[in-house]
Amino acid sequence: MEQDTGISGEQCASMVIVGNTTMTHFLYGLDAFCVFSSPYAVRTLKPDCYRAKDLGFPLKGYVYCYPGQANYLGGDILSGMAATEIYKQEEISVFLDIGTNGELVIGNKDFLVAGAGAAGPALEGGVVKTGMRAEMGAVDNFLILWWQRKPFLIRIPAGTPQWKKN
Repeated sequence: MEQDTGISGEQCASMVIVGNTTMTHFLYGLDAFCVFSSPYAVRTLKPDCYRAKDLGFPLKGYVYCYPGQANYLGGDILSGMAATEIYKQEEISVFLDIGTNGELVIGNKDFLVAGAGAAGPALEGGVVKTGMRAEMGAVDNFLILWWQRKPFLIRIPAGTPQWKKN
C-alpha cells in the first residue's frame, strides 16, 4: 500500500475491504463450505470491524468488510451498486460483476432485481451444467453496440463460438 500511495500503515486509521461472500469467509477464517452447499447458511453477511493487526494487516486502525446480502450476493456486488448508485437512476440500468461467481443487478430507483451464478474457472465443472473451459472457440468477451442493439461475441482466438454441454 505504501508503495502505491505513499501512506504508511501506521498512518492508516481504517481500511475497507470488499469481496464476495466466500472471500469474506476466508478473510475472517470462517468455513466457506456453507456458501456453496445446502442449506446455504453462511456464517456472516454483516461482519464486525476488527483491529487490522488481528487480521494480519500492518495498519494501526481497523478493518471493515462491506456486508453481503446472500451467499452469492456479496459485498462485491453491493458495494458496486452503492458506488454506481444504480438504485437512484431514473433509467433502467444493468450492473455486472463477473469473477469467481457472476452477479447481475437490473433496475432503477423503483426496483432492483439481482441474480448470481458460477462464472469463473474456480467453479468450472462444479455447479455449471453447460459451458466450456477457456479454450479455442470459447466466448471470452462481448460488446453491445447500443445503436445496433446487437451483441458481438469475442472468442479465444477468433473463430466460430463454441458451446459445449457436460
